[in-house]
Amino acid sequence: MSTQKKATIYSVASEAGVSIATVSRVLGTRGRVAPTTRRRVEEAAARLNYAPLASARSLASKRHAALGLVVDTTTPAQTITSFTNHAATSSEAVMLVVADGPHDDHQRIARLARRVDGLALVTEREFPADLITELASSCPVVTVGRQPVPGVDAVLANHADMSAQVVDHLVAHGRKHLEFVTGPRTDNAARERYEGFSLALLRAGLPVPHPRVPTWEASDWTIDPLSGIDAVKDADGLMCADDVLAVALMAALRQKGVTVPHDIAVVGWGDAPMSRHSWPSLSTVHPPAAEIGQVAALRLQARIQGDGPLDHPILLTHTFLPRDSCGCLTR
Repeated sequence: MSTQKKATIYSVASEAGVSIATVSRVLGTRGRVAPTTRRRVEEAAARLNYAPLASARSLASKRHAALGLVVDTTTPAQTITSFTNHAATSSEAVMLVVADGPHDDHQRIARLARRVDGLALVTEREFPADLITELASSCPVVTVGRQPVPGVDAVLANHADMSAQVVDHLVAHGRKHLEFVTGPRTDNAARERYEGFSLALLRAGLPVPHPRVPTWEASDWTIDPLSGIDAVKDADGLMCADDVLAVALMAALRQKGVTVPHDIAVVGWGDAPMSRHSWPSLSTVHPPAAEIGQVAALRLQARIQGDGPLDHPILLTHTFLPRDSCGCLTR
């Protein structure tokens, strides 16, 4: 091993043959660890000359024994569960804030940052960079789904690349007139998906439409989701921002005598339970929801134990799940 490379909690875990959560419990003096395991971790740390940052030792001495998690109403349950489970490996409780309101959320989140050992922002809402910098002055911070802020770990997913792959798939199966349908709320993820959608169409030499926004809310199934998007009637493929919208569109198309997938292919996003049981079954994109929660919790645990912020974002990948609604399984 090179003596030039600074040891991290990850290298200590690898050297000792344990998880970073175990290293966190040993070096943070919190949680029960078998004596032989504790000795193995301590010896590995000594061999690697691993020393947590002074600021991290100070944070550990606060003994909040809690991580903060900021979510919104769109955050998948798998993400919250995974984050909570991995926090528990270091005997950390989780304090939750649902940020789905106006700017007074900023004050609530700032108060939360002062009461926890680390904070993860897992929302589709884009908080200003200066707020994130302020939060990072109170505790280590991990952001999900937004461009990195200096000194803060970032977790990103390949929305644009995955969206482009879906378009390539539809084009390869004969679809030539695609539309992108999104909800009334805009966020980084939706913008990135439309960007990938557009680039793939340009590569294929096909026209790039503007996003179509139906005049409805996903929670209100009484409103015709096709209202206001007349251009859809000429399309042979729809890419939707989420599964709820996609399933509602399929129902509305069926009412208008349009057959999915014979007349038009439909693809959603999110792999919601309804996508497997809709008629036809919905082709969709499976997000790395559980992995996001895991990675966010592990990065906070590593930061608390002395690691500095990474100099690059952590990139996670989506998975395309072709089912009946895109037509490829029946062609």
